[in-house]
Amino acid sequence: MTTPSHHLSYRRGPAVEYEWQQGLRSLGIHCRMDPLRSIDAGFTSWSAGQIAIMSADFRHQTITPVSPDESVLTHDHLFLKVVKSGWATIEQRGQTRVIREGDVVVLDPKEPYREIVTERASGLGLRFPRSALRERGFRCALRGLYLPDVSSPDVQAVRALIECLGQRSGASSTEVRRRLGDQLLDLLDIVIDDPTVARTGRGAAAILFKARQFISRNAGNADLSPSQIAAHACVSEKHLSRIFSAQGTSLMRYVQSVRLERAARLLAATPWKRNLVVQVAFECGFTTASHFSRAFKERFGVAPSEAQTLGLLSPDGAYGLEATEKR
Repeated sequence: MTTPSHHLSYRRGPAVEYEWQQGLRSLGIHCRMDPLRSIDAGFTSWSAGQIAIMSADFRHQTITPVSPDESVLTHDHLFLKVVKSGWATIEQRGQTRVIREGDVVVLDPKEPYREIVTERASGLGLRFPRSALRERGFRCALRGLYLPDVSSPDVQAVRALIECLGQRSGASSTEVRRRLGDQLLDLLDIVIDDPTVARTGRGAAAILFKARQFISRNAGNADLSPSQIAAHACVSEKHLSRIFSAQGTSLMRYVQSVRLERAARLLAATPWKRNLVVQVAFECGFTTASHFSRAFKERFGVAPSEAQTLGLLSPDGAYGLEATEKR
């Protein structure tokens, strides 16, 4: 299943001008056009999980962020732009920078800025929520426009992923776009962290996010250990244990919870066959089927073989694990 993207071209006429302005406003952007020379400008917008993406071809236009009084996007998001061709001038906090083909620039719309396309510029614009950066422990506010070093191989790799998303223009499935968007969010510190700015220590929420993400991706590994999880989160085992304890659980109890929820999904979605419980147990990181069966019954109140009778799948295909979990 795919979600259609939204495409709009600029033409003269009140109806088209209004649609153009409203389409950009929904992305947190206000645009002033030249009635004649802006003709044939266009943009296509779509989403990749939490990230809104726009592929644009602007001609003789001036772009500014939507007023904070008009849209929460100005407060809640950062903008990232990749120039594919042409050039534009950006003014913010007394800085004036010309961005050209291959450049990457990050903008904080809380600080008013103006982007002037004197002739023509095409590229990609991304809008991503501060909350997604904050939970990853990344910088989520800027003091002015920031241009990462595009000669860096790491920055080039992130730019290549952004360009890959741009080439698809929303044609891939919603789930694939979500996963690609999550991967891009995980890499954004490479292009938004200024090495000249001193960083404070990461908060517990960021550490917890990183640990949970690693657990989700590796729960099927029966050898997953506290030391591996702590090493990935770049903290000591003791400190990580304290963070999970503050959430009302232990680290390995959380790991088991992730494994059980994954197992419940598999059992609910897979046609029944011989040895299914054993296969699911091993696939979800349990070393023995008996241990898995005991843990499953303790968690959900029924044996794994009865999982399909619980109605774990709601009519829209989502899993209702919380509703069926044994209290």
